Amino acid sequence: MPRITVSLLLKAVILTLSATTIVVLSLSAWSSWNRQAAVRRIAGVVETSASFFTAMNYLRSDRTTTVRELGLDKVNTQLHPQLRQYRDLDLPALKAGLASMATVDFPGRETAVANLDKAVKRLEALHQETAAAMAQPKASRKATLAKEYFDDTTALIELIDKLGSQLTTAVKLDDAYIDQLLQIKQLAWLARQNGGEASAMISNRLAGQPLPADPISRYWNFVGKAEGAFGNIEDATSGLTLPARFHETLATAKREFLGPEYTELRLKTLKALIAGEQASMTVNEWSPMTNGKLGHLLNVADAALNVAKDHAEAQRSAALTSFWVATSLLIVAVLFGVGMMLLVTRRVTNPLRSIQQAMLKVAEGDFSVVLPGLERKDEIGDVSNAVEKFKVLADEKARREAAEATARMKTESEQRAEARRLEAEHQEAEARAQAKIAEEQGRA
Repeated sequence: MPRITVSLLLKAVILTLSATTIVVLSLSAWSSWNRQAAVRRIAGVVETSASFFTAMNYLRSDRTTTVRELGLDKVNTQLHPQLRQYRDLDLPALKAGLASMATVDFPGRETAVANLDKAVKRLEALHQETAAAMAQPKASRKATLAKEYFDDTTALIELIDKLGSQLTTAVKLDDAYIDQLLQIKQLAWLARQNGGEASAMISNRLAGQPLPADPISRYWNFVGKAEGAFGNIEDATSGLTLPARFHETLATAKREFLGPEYTELRLKTLKALIAGEQASMTVNEWSPMTNGKLGHLLNVADAALNVAKDHAEAQRSAALTSFWVATSLLIVAVLFGVGMMLLVTRRVTNPLRSIQQAMLKVAEGDFSVVLPGLERKDEIGDVSNAVEKFKVLADEKARREAAEATARMKTESEQRAEARRLEAEHQEAEARAQAKIAEEQGRA
């Protein structure tokens, strides 16, 4: 410690404080950057999930309608309007989901993208093949085409569902709120899927296809799963802070899909079909109506995804703001540290060194040296003025001692001259006395 100079001590303190501040701000900036990357991944997952959800919805309707149309003994040079609508929506949604999924960082992304791309291209080919087959008489159609379309689209739906779960797992720990919203979306899809299966039994029979074995048992199984999924949605949303528009969408879905009017009509129609009675609606009337009811479940999923998008965007904006604030403060901290080091050097270290050099010159007797910092009002100025006062006093003392030495030397010189004069007078007096004696002796 005795060897540590004031300059080194001051600079060490500044360096320590600056380094600590820089480390803290660097960690904050790094954390904000990582959070921003996580939010980007979340936003990508939400965007991909939205595209996949849209694709799965229309792909199921596409599958059901295509298989039904291929089973009919009629020639359609143009696709059925509803089927055209489904295909105009499912394929673009799949491609959009594929594109956004390719930007999301998650384990096995390359393999997942390759598999989905292959399945999407297969769907495109099947779209063309089935459209061409529908324009031909039923006897000329490939016998296994309907089964191939059903199997391939089912496999594609399962792949999309698997990828959706994989993407949700990838961000599960990044944001609990987003995770809950994606679970609500999945529950809404589960409700729509089972509700759609229950409705498809009726629409297929209305189109002339046979009912499956034990239709009532299968019907209640699908309805029970749909209602159970919807109940889970209500449980999940009860503990979440959600915008009013979401609660309005949920209430509308409950009223339209679970309301007594639709549930009674659906069951009444199924029982009439089982009994071989004439139903009150045709397939062209039933499908748009029931798809509208199921659409309210899709609206719940869309509302959850929209809330997730808004939340992700808010989090991204907050993370970006935090990053730039931390980075700006980091730059300020670095500049402050460098500036303080320069300030200490210019205002403390260099002036102290100059005062030291001046004191050495004063010690050597050079009282003409001009001390720096005499005009300063701080401690450096106090030291400089103290040294200046010491210099003045030392100069006066030196001058006084020199004058005293000169006076003393003059007095001593005068005393020596007086002594020599007295000695000469004494010798002269003795000589005169000797001469006088000698003269008197000569006369005698």
